[in-house]
Amino acid sequence: MVVPVCYAFDGNYFYTPIDEKPKSVAAGDLKRVRNIKANSRVALVIDHYSEDWRELTYVLVSGEAEIIEPEVGDSEHSRAVTLLREKYQQYRSMAIDQRPIIRITPRRFKSWTPAAQE
Repeated sequence: MVVPVCYAFDGNYFYTPIDEKPKSVAAGDLKRVRNIKANSRVALVIDHYSEDWRELTYVLVSGEAEIIEPEVGDSEHSRAVTLLREKYQQYRSMAIDQRPIIRITPRRFKSWTPAAQE
């Protein structure tokens, strides 16, 4: 399953929220959440697109995901919320502090650029 996400990276983990955009099921019933609970191995593709195809690049992050539920006193969840709100203005008005966040622990990075193919 492929799902585009917004993310923040703290140097150790990638964080992506289950935000307030309209969903047809509860956060815990989303397919991506069920998939992570069944198999925590995930891949995250971060790409840079350019009309000049010589500037195309991507990084493929392979890792393990975990669902972090908001809990009183949970400093990691709070840090993730802060990172996401600093990066994305839209999250400043959303209650992502009250919703689950996906934490991805990277295990392997692979990158590609056209220059590497020459």
